[in-house]
Amino acid sequence: MSATDARPAVEVRAVRLDDPLAEPLIRELTHEYVLRYGPGGHKEMSRFPADDFVPPGGLLLLLLEHGEPVAGGAYRRHDAPSTAEIKRMWTHSAHRRRGLARRVLAELEQAAAAEGYRRIHLTTGPRQPEARHLYLAAGYTPLFDPAQDQSDAPALPFEKELSAPPPAGPAPDPRPSEKGTRPVKRSLPTAAALAAALVLAGCGSDPAPAGPAAGASAAAAARQDVVSAEQKVDAVAALLPADVRKAGTLKLGGAVGTPPSAFYPDPGQKRPAGLDVDFADAVAKVLGITITRQDAAFETILPALSSGKYDVGTGNFGVTTARLRTIDFVTYIDDGQGFAVRRDNTAIKPVTDLVQLCGLTIGTGAGTTFESTLAAKKNVCTDAGRKPYEVKVFGDNGAILTGLQQGRVDVVMSTINGLRHQAAQPAANTRFLGEFHRLDVGFAFKKGSPLTPAFQAAVNRLIKDGTYARILQKWGTQDSAVDSSRISPPEHA
Repeated sequence: MSATDARPAVEVRAVRLDDPLAEPLIRELTHEYVLRYGPGGHKEMSRFPADDFVPPGGLLLLLLEHGEPVAGGAYRRHDAPSTAEIKRMWTHSAHRRRGLARRVLAELEQAAAAEGYRRIHLTTGPRQPEARHLYLAAGYTPLFDPAQDQSDAPALPFEKELSAPPPAGPAPDPRPSEKGTRPVKRSLPTAAALAAALVLAGCGSDPAPAGPAAGASAAAAARQDVVSAEQKVDAVAALLPADVRKAGTLKLGGAVGTPPSAFYPDPGQKRPAGLDVDFADAVAKVLGITITRQDAAFETILPALSSGKYDVGTGNFGVTTARLRTIDFVTYIDDGQGFAVRRDNTAIKPVTDLVQLCGLTIGTGAGTTFESTLAAKKNVCTDAGRKPYEVKVFGDNGAILTGLQQGRVDVVMSTINGLRHQAAQPAANTRFLGEFHRLDVGFAFKKGSPLTPAFQAAVNRLIKDGTYARILQKWGTQDSAVDSSRISPPEHA
């Protein structure tokens, strides 16, 4: 039996929005809205009264494991006739990549059809590409042009026609009981069915298992070729400076660590693979050049761009205000900062405020945004009258993990994608605590580099021709998708 098959059955339960079980949904959605849309994001959670989400016109469903909420969503009556509006789609940040969002969506559609609704309407935000992918994969029709840049749109609307429910036996009663909840027990789809879905979740939700992030072998993923068929695009290559087109080569400094970003499938051969490697190779093919890679220590790459040692750098580099002073970026994914603990540590909850870490020892990598974030905000503990947290900096991820397992650090701060992948590997013995701060990630260049327009156009070409989606699916990082590449965007709020 696989680890996925061994997961406990999930209970589907209807609750009221003011039920204590719904508190994690409200807390995490509010946190995510504020992260993505700024201080005004919290207003979204108070736009509609709780009574909008109770039967017969509305419904709030939670998925529970061992009595604890892991995902949820709701619908309310829409202004259009016979139409329900999906709201509050959520998956607990420690339970993503399991197809739970798709399950919630299906349960809501089924319940809405049983109440006589014939259409679903929903909207998502322009900064939630993972939600957009989920709804497209689930058969929703976009009421906007997906081929156009929607980054400035106030919202992205979707609709879906519902089929009438089959005349089978009586459906489970979705109404909250007098105590506020009514269980509707069902089992989750099999692991194979979840993997086949390959969907992405929205509004703090989760994609179905895919690639190494779901526990599969990263070495096996490395053998998948999703790049070699890519061809040169003359119009994109023409954006390169004339001297680069003539030379036909660029120098890249790349950090190598752990999956899914960049790692050695066979340490003996020292031939890197990973998300960063695939994107660099694919961009090179679109541009019709050779990118000569030199593996380098993470903390040495950005300074070496300014000195001219490298033309471009990769290392899951997050776009921050501090880095933008000396570095230009061409973005290709949206990743960011997260936390993890040992699997047997159940005392530490998902981190939404660094005050939660006061008195603990945090392990992180040298020269990273994690180190600078922790250093810049260390005063939060003394300001709160609590013992400061201690930061231990390590030179590589293996040392960080060893420190965690040996008890020398209590918590690890690293990339969202990396920690999720790690937690999916039984041998790592870690538990992902959730997202803390999202960051755009991109190719790094010295400030003012003339290479950025060509690289941006190449990434956008990969998005358009489908190679981009295949790379993300290969590495199980679909929820890091972006709609388009940008040059040196501001740091996420």
